[in-house]
Amino acid sequence: MNRFWAFFILILSGGIITLTQAKGSDYTKVSSDERVVLFTTSVYFDANTKKYVIPIHGWMHELEGSFFRKGAFKKILKEKYKLQVTPKTKNNFDRRVQLFLADNERGKKVVVSVGGKHQVVSPQSGANGHFKTKILLTEEQIKPLVKKGAIPLKVILKNRDKRAFKGQALWVEPGKVSIISDIDDTVKITQVTEKSKMLDATFFQDFKAAPGMAELYQSWQAQGYQLHFVSSSPWHLWEPLDEFLTKSGFPLRTLSLKMVRLKDKTILDLFKKGTKTKPLQIEPLLQAYPDRKFILVGDSGEQDPEVYNAIYKKYPSRIQAIYIRNVTQENASDARFKEAFKDVPKAKWKLFDDPKVLKESL
Repeated sequence: MNRFWAFFILILSGGIITLTQAKGSDYTKVSSDERVVLFTTSVYFDANTKKYVIPIHGWMHELEGSFFRKGAFKKILKEKYKLQVTPKTKNNFDRRVQLFLADNERGKKVVVSVGGKHQVVSPQSGANGHFKTKILLTEEQIKPLVKKGAIPLKVILKNRDKRAFKGQALWVEPGKVSIISDIDDTVKITQVTEKSKMLDATFFQDFKAAPGMAELYQSWQAQGYQLHFVSSSPWHLWEPLDEFLTKSGFPLRTLSLKMVRLKDKTILDLFKKGTKTKPLQIEPLLQAYPDRKFILVGDSGEQDPEVYNAIYKKYPSRIQAIYIRNVTQENASDARFKEAFKDVPKAKWKLFDDPKVLKESL
């Protein structure tokens, strides 16, 4: 690190770091068996401070190397669900289980470079290895940092540490439209309603994209729409999910996943219904972007229709449309959808089989 930076200023307001500059001697101490993931976030404007907020969210952990724990997990999948590792699925299984069983690093501070111009020091990571902080910048400060629709983030490491832990914060234009989309069985074929097939798709098989959905989202991006994914998958699987979305052609996006830890009661959140968990992921987006309209996209496999109806009831003027991918071969006239969308005008929701129908209606 450059020795010219001899001091830093931390100004805290309501738990938000308004402007930071780390010391030249400050860096993130990451041992050779540890790693840091910086999740993609999105910038929003704070009307109270009249500044732009760049959220920073990351996870410090050590990949699981215990043959015992991995073996026990493998045994459960084989005995209870008849699933076992094959030469074709070994790489997927090893990587995803390592992430799922990773040892979280608590009590660690992380120094993050924001756009190469500013630095921020996080609070200590929690028991789940996660850390969150924010940096507030004026319009004059933030605009030069935006490159190709995003602000680059990077963990500052020791000079001799040649690894690179990078992330980005997406720049969201004011006053346009945002897409809030489910992942499993909406854009990725998971078969959530059949547990054995879901576990097979999650831990063993290459992730498979739902036909036509990437093209639909690309057409929306071309109109300036911003994409946000929400999912019941745990944060452990952020990397393989994000890589899959990129490889499948989905536009720049954020992912909001479930916060679970294998060693405490939060593991039970994996089994909570979407009606309990998804509003907690969706509402912060509506609150962060009060000048934007939203399109909600989900599928008929679980509770997306019911979740989106509840969101519409609470924010009727903010929801432009609700689209449900039909994975259960139902009809829009069925009693389920009449009940699920009883509060939503018929013109504002649609059950679809082929995403081309939505693309052509643009």
